Amino acid sequence: MLCILSRFSNPLLSVITRNTKVCEEVRKLSTVHSTAKVKLTGAKLTNRCVICLSGTETPQLLQGLLTNNVDHLEENAQNRVNLPCIYTMSLNVQGRVLYDLFLYKLKNSEFLLDCDDSVHLNLIQHLKMYRLRKKVSISSKNQWSVWTVFNADEDSASSANKDGKVLDEHGLPLGGSEPVTSAPNMHTTDDLVIGVKDPRLADLGHRLVLNAGCSATEVFPDARLSENTEYTKLRYKLGVGEGVKDHPPGACFPLECNLEYLHGISFHKGCYVGQELTARTYYTGVVRKRLMPVKIDADADLSKAPVDCIVENEQGKNVGKFRNSEERYGLALLRVEESLNSKELRVRGSDIKLSVNKPYWWPQTLSKRE
Repeated sequence: MLCILSRFSNPLLSVITRNTKVCEEVRKLSTVHSTAKVKLTGAKLTNRCVICLSGTETPQLLQGLLTNNVDHLEENAQNRVNLPCIYTMSLNVQGRVLYDLFLYKLKNSEFLLDCDDSVHLNLIQHLKMYRLRKKVSISSKNQWSVWTVFNADEDSASSANKDGKVLDEHGLPLGGSEPVTSAPNMHTTDDLVIGVKDPRLADLGHRLVLNAGCSATEVFPDARLSENTEYTKLRYKLGVGEGVKDHPPGACFPLECNLEYLHGISFHKGCYVGQELTARTYYTGVVRKRLMPVKIDADADLSKAPVDCIVENEQGKNVGKFRNSEERYGLALLRVEESLNSKELRVRGSDIKLSVNKPYWWPQTLSKRE
């Protein structure tokens, strides 16, 4: 079965999905803005897997479990937004993060959940517990794999193209917008289940679900393949967490993970598990800690920085926890105001020095109480 490139209500958001219509031409996903050759990199995300949900009551089940609005994936007269993919999270009853997810809509009532592979069985059990008598079929899809294709330019995740980005109604960079630079010709293939621009940030490139054994180069022929550590480093430079290593289940809150800045939550939908505390926190404006990008001193011995070790300032005061790192870039859950105003940050009990910065994709003015 061949594929078709479709455009939805957001003209800058593209999706490739299975369709019975014939699509034979090579498609261009963006306009060339630079004569320099784009360094596209493709990486298989071996730590992610796909769960398939089907059935007429699937949207109802997911709407009551996920932070984002599942209706954004639906085509109907009342829905002003129609997206191919949304970023979202599933919470426990205390409002803490259980799983961070990408939800894709295929056809009819068939949905795909892109989740961390280490907890996919727990997620299936979680879905089945809330399914009750709903007509929903849930199964893992081992025959599919998750890939990412992104711009490997060193400057793309730091200072380049901060101006001129498409912004949402809150002034935040829109996920799934036009890439920072141009993408090469994108080929259609029967092995592509679905492919979208990352709904969180345009700098994160494209996310693909492919048949197992296939490569991202079949969709982006000009991309070079790499290990997923290069993608992890890109995320850490941007300050974006993903998976249970960055979002330990039951150990953090969605707004601490910058979920509202990454377009992963709706404050206008109905009730869902964990909504009460999340909404109260959002409307009172009290989010003192957030996941932030840190750069590690070049001379530091990273083996002395275990996961969740305490980060302290020059006065020895605890300002947060160090999460993970890839080379000299990492993530830490920090008290925003105190960490940004500190003259020096270091991992407690070691000589590892850290520098922190406010990501460009955060709103320019944060809440006074953050």
